[in-house]
Amino acid sequence: MKKLNEIASEGVKQQIYIDTSVWGGVFDKDFLFETALLFDLVKTMQMTCLYSEITETELIKAPNRVRAFFEGFPQQLKKKVEITSDTIKLAETYVFENPKYSFT
Repeated sequence: MKKLNEIASEGVKQQIYIDTSVWGGVFDKDFLFETALLFDLVKTMQMTCLYSEITETELIKAPNRVRAFFEGFPQQLKKKVEITSDTIKLAETYVFENPKYSFT
């Protein structure tokens, strides 16, 4: 698996889905370094930040500072993706092929 800085050095703009836990990672000392690096890549336009309605819904219950960080993050640097049957199928396939990510 490539590291974030390796992806950035390739000059290819990647798209990465950022879920609720990652938005909160900027306030967690255990994940601060990696999360800050990720958001720096987005801010320097080397990556596009994807999120969904699921993220927005989960953020309603998140601490105020996490919600404020998400809401204050420049809109031009994040892109909302639609949840479709294809995205659900993709997620299910990913979990099936990577059982360590299963929540059941």
